[in-house]
Amino acid sequence: MSYDFFAIKIQAESRTSDDYFFGYFFGKINSNLEYKFICFPRKFVDRNKTPLEMPFAEYKNYLNEVYHHISSRSQEIVEMTKEFNVYFGLQIRKIGGLGAQGFRFSKMMEENNTDLIRTELNDLFRNWSSDIIIHLALDFSSFSQIYQQASGSANTKDMLSSFSKNRKDIASISDFYPLLDPMAGITIDKLEIGSVFWCTITSFVDEAQEIKLKKEYPDYFSEEGDNIVPFEGTIILKELTTDGRGVLVKIMISDWFFAKSIILRNMRILQNVKKVQNRFPKISEREFLIDPQKALTRSGTKTAANTAHFEAKKPIFDLATFFILLAIIALAFVIYFFFFYT
Repeated sequence: MSYDFFAIKIQAESRTSDDYFFGYFFGKINSNLEYKFICFPRKFVDRNKTPLEMPFAEYKNYLNEVYHHISSRSQEIVEMTKEFNVYFGLQIRKIGGLGAQGFRFSKMMEENNTDLIRTELNDLFRNWSSDIIIHLALDFSSFSQIYQQASGSANTKDMLSSFSKNRKDIASISDFYPLLDPMAGITIDKLEIGSVFWCTITSFVDEAQEIKLKKEYPDYFSEEGDNIVPFEGTIILKELTTDGRGVLVKIMISDWFFAKSIILRNMRILQNVKKVQNRFPKISEREFLIDPQKALTRSGTKTAANTAHFEAKKPIFDLATFFILLAIIALAFVIYFFFFYT
């Protein structure tokens, strides 16, 4: 089985207390790991639902919906969930942290060993409840499947066509697909006009432009004509879709080529240079517009930079200039007091 990400969906209940749990671990193979759990009294459980059978993206949304619904009815649930997640975090740190836990789960997932995973989970729960029933289900997904899950029921083609009908500036340009990073990426809301991200061209509208781009970047395309190495696209337009779930994004590549896409607001866009270099060895020696040393999250203020490449600002005064100014001020005071009192 070929996959990039795994998810462990968990439903558990204590035999010795009234506690019930929904949660998950989501990770990239031999890499990052994230988790989330909610804890609440058994009386709030909907026995007619079978959430573990849902695809991971649906399960994740279901978990959030359940928490928002029941936490609005009882502050106790907010406190229970908070206390349990603090406890769970401590247990994970005791056994080496999320990195070590992610590595162990990766090995267990490769073997599809649910018994070993259940034993690992029992160890994590043990100090909270000594007698617990754990139900779990495993999900495996590739980068493309993550994109499809993030899209959910949204029909991005319909969204795009609604813009293209009356917009020649949209209908007349090619389509692109953003590179995603489900673990550590950022959403399109955090990127501004002038920001840069990686993308691949999925279809061309103008044949002349297609020929020109492929001639200018021959290594970026396969013999079949597919874009196999990502471009850095600069955002020149962002518009919300009618339902607010997506954003129409228009980008510019190489100062003359333009492309469009609908990017859903729950997608996480890749911004890590090293990850791109690992996935696409051909670009390991390239100069990047995206600065690997700087974060791209914007503050939303007028002083925020509009490009993805920040320049470090030099201080107005260095240390030597400061001491010279201090000496001049001190001398002025001495002269003033000398003439005033004499």
